[in-house]
Amino acid sequence: MTRVKTLDDVMHADHVVKSEGGKITDQFAESMYAPSVYVDAYWDEHGDCQIMRHHELAMGEQVERDGWEVITGFSGQYLSHGTGIMHDSERIGTHHSPMGKLILENPGYYVAVVVEINTRPDDERYENENPEPAGWVLLFKEFPYDEDGNCQG
Repeated sequence: MTRVKTLDDVMHADHVVKSEGGKITDQFAESMYAPSVYVDAYWDEHGDCQIMRHHELAMGEQVERDGWEVITGFSGQYLSHGTGIMHDSERIGTHHSPMGKLILENPGYYVAVVVEINTRPDDERYENENPEPAGWVLLFKEFPYDEDGNCQG
């Protein structure tokens, strides 16, 4: 018996999908790329990274400048600021999950993107390291429309 694919199966990091009419297409000819997403943070006296609400809001503004929108309100993490960064343990789920329903019921492009921390503590151990992941976000982009209002997606 063939297992039915879930959205988790199709939506890999940085892999743009198209939602249209309750169906997901993960292979299409358009050249659509996922943006790189970074968030600033500060490091406390214990060396722990702290991402504050204003950091997440600034991240969202950068994503918007890239033509995407951060989907918010789905993280179940304690002290989540409601601005979209999901913990690595959180998943998109199936077409029955709240996030899955949103994707299927709202046509457009979607992509799950790893959020990388953009700042480092003042510590020589971090000078040449790549940014750390802070979690991931689900991004949305509307289909483009022509001047007559016809969908070009």
